[in-house]
Amino acid sequence: MSKIINIPTISLNVTINEIRQLFVIYNNCLENNHEYQNVEFDFLNCTFFSNHSVVFLGGLALFLRKRYSITDVSYINQTPKIADYFKRLGFFDRSTGWTHFPYSDFSLEDIENKKPYHDINILLSSELFPFKTTEIREHIKDTIGELFLNVLQHSNSPAGATASAQYYPSEKIIRFSIVDFGIGIARHIQEYFEQKHHIIVSSEEALLKSFEEGFTTKENASGSGLHAIKDFILLNSGRLSIFCNDIFYQYDGRTKSEIGYKFKGYNFSGTFVIIEFNTQIIYHE
Repeated sequence: MSKIINIPTISLNVTINEIRQLFVIYNNCLENNHEYQNVEFDFLNCTFFSNHSVVFLGGLALFLRKRYSITDVSYINQTPKIADYFKRLGFFDRSTGWTHFPYSDFSLEDIENKKPYHDINILLSSELFPFKTTEIREHIKDTIGELFLNVLQHSNSPAGATASAQYYPSEKIIRFSIVDFGIGIARHIQEYFEQKHHIIVSSEEALLKSFEEGFTTKENASGSGLHAIKDFILLNSGRLSIFCNDIFYQYDGRTKSEIGYKFKGYNFSGTFVIIEFNTQIIYHE
């Protein structure tokens, strides 16, 4: 028995509305999932599907196979434009991808063996990448690598992680996206405080805690991941967006502003991070 999931048009923007649409897809897949063995993502009414949405959908497909033993996931009624976009991203065949970081799924073993670093190096060595010095690029590589290590060390994701990056010339940005379908960073920090300190913290407080310099729930770790990314975003006038559990957080380096939003009726058990590097702001120091 198959379940058909209608895929809407999801724009290039990273806003609450676009993320809510992804959450609806996620929730529809989980609803009564014991009653079907196959999932069909139907693109009949989809005219555009952004890079970060592809990363999310690919991760969701892996999650359904690993966690719920879904036998087959198919992508039906793709328009020629959508089909070509999937091809250029390397979604079905990585060898066809021509982005700076073709769509990839990384198992926990891949992450343990640091396989993502190969793609991270390709992204950072691009002539479009705004940070030019070797020292800073190495720091960014380690920081992005820590996002993958978090999947391995505390997300409990059965499907590892999916990731990709793409340059958008009209927006003058490189957008890097990574998603895992584990317990969510906010929930992980909540459990840490409950077990270690017997303190109850909200999901909003937990997520904000992850940005504090030096904070970590792991032994012998620097705790520099999200804090360092936020610093890079500020230097570069970029943007950082995080969606986990019932929380949406976004920091805009151009305006030095941040917003937080608590979803009601949605709970995404995972962490979705989107980093936008501004290619117009070149940093040489």
